Amino acid sequence: MTIQKPGRRFAWLLGLLLAAVAVPAAAYILPGYFLFRKFSERLVQSGVNAAVCEINAALPGPGGQPVSAPGRLTMARAERLRLDVELPGGPWIWARNADHLMMEGPGRPGRTRAILIDPVTALLAGPSAQPRYLEQTFAHHGVKFEERSLVRHEGRIAIAVGARAGDRNAPQVWMDKDRFVPVRVLWTDEDGAANDMLMRGWGATGFGDWIPREIEWIRNGALEWRISVLACETGGEPAAELFPAHRRIRGIEAVPATGAAAAGPE
Repeated sequence: MTIQKPGRRFAWLLGLLLAAVAVPAAAYILPGYFLFRKFSERLVQSGVNAAVCEINAALPGPGGQPVSAPGRLTMARAERLRLDVELPGGPWIWARNADHLMMEGPGRPGRTRAILIDPVTALLAGPSAQPRYLEQTFAHHGVKFEERSLVRHEGRIAIAVGARAGDRNAPQVWMDKDRFVPVRVLWTDEDGAANDMLMRGWGATGFGDWIPREIEWIRNGALEWRISVLACETGGEPAAELFPAHRRIRGIEAVPATGAAAAGPE
């Protein structure tokens, strides 16, 4: 009895069938709303609603060289975030209260302006139990949630929500595919500046999943600021006087977890 080997045509058809089965599973990319929901669950589980952290900051100095100095990060999950850095020439302050930003530096008096909320404030100090808050925030930044692609970022795979493969011009949020934490945000602010924010070290030793170990903000290709978190003390609502006066400029307020909340880009 002679056993015939499968012909080339049969082998080709079998390979085609296997490919057809494998491609849909490989091509599926988790949707943005699911990623934000998982991230919100991590924030809720951390139980952190307010904190004061010791930081080391790098700010633009003379000749474009960064200047490092110690400082403090203060946050509350009411869209309030503040950085205080002790520079040689005097204090540098960057304070957010929802869509109001106050900046002050050596020889430069404090100035407050109404401008849509930036991603770092939304991610670190937005209401933790409201994933739709993040969806609306990034929608105001121009992120199109129907666009998604896989990207490699610092040795790991992330999902670029808002961009097709290879597109770095569209507003987009990169979420770690397995850890469900944001690692990069690209957007254009109201002044027309291109922003690139990187977040590293989520869940680092001594910290929970509510804050990364390092945040770097690049604006128009130059360093805006970079902070390294050294230690944090959680609990206790920070004084309202630390943050600029607050009034909504888009009329969207944070609402219970079943609804959507505020925000928009800087």
